[in-house]
Amino acid sequence: MRCIYRIQRVHMLIERMKGQRIRRWKNLLKRFANGTHRAIVFSGEKVFILEPTVNRQNDRILSKNIGAAISDGKLVARSAHTASIVVWGAITTNGNSPLVFVEFGVKINKDEDQKTILEDVLKPWADAHFGNDRWYFKQDSASAHKARTPQQWCKRELPDLRQEDCPSNSLDLNPLDFSV
Repeated sequence: MRCIYRIQRVHMLIERMKGQRIRRWKNLLKRFANGTHRAIVFSGEKVFILEPTVNRQNDRILSKNIGAAISDGKLVARSAHTASIVVWGAITTNGNSPLVFVEFGVKINKDEDQKTILEDVLKPWADAHFGNDRWYFKQDSASAHKARTPQQWCKRELPDLRQEDCPSNSLDLNPLDFSV
């Protein structure tokens, strides 16, 4: 029996990148031996579009005539500047941070990221959650996170999981990217 599979795009890895990934994975395994991996705080954000999503190929209306179809929802309005909301959150094996809702039109830049998310939410929550226990912070590679000022703040204020330790383009490293 044969099956049909959809072609997928994947990140192209050259030999140098493969070797670098293997070295970094081995370092992470050593660093987080003996259950310390349970103290990693993963964070991420998701943009939610506040407009219906329409798949013109698959979405259908079953009606008696065009007039009935229109009244049943055949026409879906769209706008050039779709309203959206960004939701940020962080999780660990035994808890999750409060969610941060960023209003429509507010750009998450390095200042917004550092003040609204890192200083006002992450640090107080993690201090209360972990107490004096050591914990490690893992964030994705969004441009606001990689900017110099938030990175300096993280190095100064957080027991940070160093970004350079993480294998590049490893989307499966953060559970928020695929399971929450």
